[in-house]
Amino acid sequence: MDFSYPPGTAEWTRDGIADKTVENVASLTALEALLLKEDGRAPEKLPNGNAFKTIRVIRKGEDIGCMFDVRAKFWGQYLKDEEDE
Repeated sequence: MDFSYPPGTAEWTRDGIADKTVENVASLTALEALLLKEDGRAPEKLPNGNAFKTIRVIRKGEDIGCMFDVRAKFWGQYLKDEEDE
């Protein structure tokens, strides 16, 4: 997966500062670690967490939930129908 994100602390509106791009992210946990390192406020040794519950999805300015919620909704809406067939 490839991602673009604003550099520096987690303030998403920064005029005149180009987004950074990271390529070949293998997992959400790797992306979470990268963003926390970039933010600079996280401890050096990151706690064992769940990136699916900490990374939120913003679509067209609307917070549609964390990755866990988005994945659960997908499974409930789309894959449930396939099981019923």
